[in-house]
Amino acid sequence: MKKPAMLTDKITIGTKKVFATSLEDALAVVIAFGWQTKSGGPVSSTNPYKFAYHSYDCVLRGYQDRIVAGAYASTGLNSDVKAADLLNILAAHGDGLIPQLNDDVAFWDMDPAKLEKDPRDASPEGLLWAFYRAFMGVRVGGRKVGGIAGVGKAGYSKTAHWGWPRQMPLIDTYVTQYWDGDVFWVEMHHLLNGIPEWFDELERLLEVYRVRYQRRDGVPLGRIRALDILVWIHGRGLWETTLNAGQELLVGCPAVATW
Repeated sequence: MKKPAMLTDKITIGTKKVFATSLEDALAVVIAFGWQTKSGGPVSSTNPYKFAYHSYDCVLRGYQDRIVAGAYASTGLNSDVKAADLLNILAAHGDGLIPQLNDDVAFWDMDPAKLEKDPRDASPEGLLWAFYRAFMGVRVGGRKVGGIAGVGKAGYSKTAHWGWPRQMPLIDTYVTQYWDGDVFWVEMHHLLNGIPEWFDELERLLEVYRVRYQRRDGVPLGRIRALDILVWIHGRGLWETTLNAGQELLVGCPAVATW
């Protein structure tokens, strides 16, 4: 059977540091990150995050307070959030300093102009910025003012993404290698917004695999998280190993083109 072009044609991910992947390879890499490391051997024998999908994405689902649950869950994704930092997050949340994000508008559908420059309003983009300010503070005269002590970009984005996986992009030291610009999420938005059908299909195939071949184990993986996994795996130098692990998981499954 000839594979559809969407499965095999490659897209470029990143602007500062770049790599290319086909949809079929991206699917295999994300599958390996999610499931190979639970049921088979780790992607890397020195990889301490081999259960990250099950220790972050899947935990505490159903917990009503998304900020509290997200803060706890972030510790399962190497967010560097320590006990004292966690208490600082919970205190800021208890004081009403951390806003709720807007569930109605997905990140990739947001206004790029408002993502590039803080609109200081109650729009979905403005709330994203307000969440950032609550955690990271602002720079005034070269000095940080406000924010939550001890919490960096990884802790803030992983707390927020757990609660709002369609709204908050993820960031850490590996991911920042790939994106230009002063605002880390702008180039991510350009990619997600520019080829929505590619990411629609990646989400669909991931859910088909989870439901059919992993007996509904875990939770659905959306495009923001999938993009984060792809960039993180590449940044760690684990692409080929992870790709091979994912391809092994697909052995015995019907051809992806028939899903």
